[in-house]
Amino acid sequence: MKKIKKRYRWLKKQIDDAFGNPMIYDYQRTLIKLTIIVLIAVFIVIRGSTAPLLLDNSIMRFLFYTPIDEDKTLYNIGISVIAAYVFYLFQVYIPEKARFRSYFDFSLHHRHEIYLLNQYLLAWEEFYNKDTRAFNFHEFVYFLNHNENGAVTRKTYEETIEELPANLLRIIQNSKFKECDLAYREFISTAYYEIKGHLSFMDDHFPRWSDEPISEEDLFTNYNNVQEIVLKDLKRIQNRLSSIEHYHLELERIEPYKESNLQKAAKEIFK
Repeated sequence: MKKIKKRYRWLKKQIDDAFGNPMIYDYQRTLIKLTIIVLIAVFIVIRGSTAPLLLDNSIMRFLFYTPIDEDKTLYNIGISVIAAYVFYLFQVYIPEKARFRSYFDFSLHHRHEIYLLNQYLLAWEEFYNKDTRAFNFHEFVYFLNHNENGAVTRKTYEETIEELPANLLRIIQNSKFKECDLAYREFISTAYYEIKGHLSFMDDHFPRWSDEPISEEDLFTNYNNVQEIVLKDLKRIQNRLSSIEHYHLELERIEPYKESNLQKAAKEIFK
């Protein structure tokens, strides 16, 4: 049973990755299931109708022709299913969608989390030097689309680690969160514990920041495992949040980090 569950989770991740990790809300999942049923019902209704065939050949007769004197039970059931589907759309789906949207005011939190994940992932991508096979923690400035930019320094790196789970926790603790869609709540809760767990793992086995390059031999595990355990999983969360918001961040360029004169002056004052 454990192997089956593990295989199912692996397959689900592959499908999610293939389709860009779409976020399917619970009410949308129900609609998808009912839509599959209603498509079958439409086929049965077309097959059982007395309308003439558009193309009269053996294939069309096999698929869409039913003798007039044949039992119409399935035809009547199909009509009932279609009517029930229309009733569901207007009485359940549309009001449920509107109700969910009325509680759904976490867009700024979502975008902030996307930005934080992007900064954290970008930092780790830059830390690893593939030529020397060593981790080199250095400071840099980056520029993204949507006129977003930021800097990775020792300070911002530490702040990002603290803020990643804290931002999701603010969503979970919001009084409106309990009224949100079930699938959405499951995703946010899982993402919170996954991010928190991965960051704890990194704290246990990797330094948060080091002024000296760290060789691959000095690490608890090799970079590929870190990438699989931490970076890819966090990337999936970022992609799913991006699909919710239709807000994707892309790296445009990186520049060396230089302190401004104001920052240098502040350092001298607060020595």
